[in-house]
Amino acid sequence: MRRSISELTAALQLLIETFSVSEFLGYCSPSVPELERAWVKKKGQPAGQAKESFKKFLGNLLTEKRNAPSLKALMTYDTWKATNPDDEWLGLDPSQMDEEQNELDDLIRALHEDAKALAELQKALQRVRTTLSGDEN
Repeated sequence: MRRSISELTAALQLLIETFSVSEFLGYCSPSVPELERAWVKKKGQPAGQAKESFKKFLGNLLTEKRNAPSLKALMTYDTWKATNPDDEWLGLDPSQMDEEQNELDDLIRALHEDAKALAELQKALQRVRTTLSGDEN
């Protein structure tokens, strides 16, 4: 769950005895697109210039990071290979992935069998303990 404060001014008024304005702002992360739009309006510039003009004005204060790709955007090997025929795929190729999956499946089956055997041993141990405790009385 993602939480946010919708009214920063009201939050600052409540927190002002605990945090200075500078400290409070240090915990805030402004919406760059909203600031761009407001800045361009106040400057009287066309909206189409907002991004570039705001970026130029702030200079090094504005950092840009690439978003992580969504799961939908991730390519399969076949899709990637079709669009990048001359490049080298850095991940496992599909045949290796199948082999890896088969090995994992085998390990999972072995773990399940071991877990069943362990459960049987625990039951047997409990029967022995019960028998021994019954003999001592």
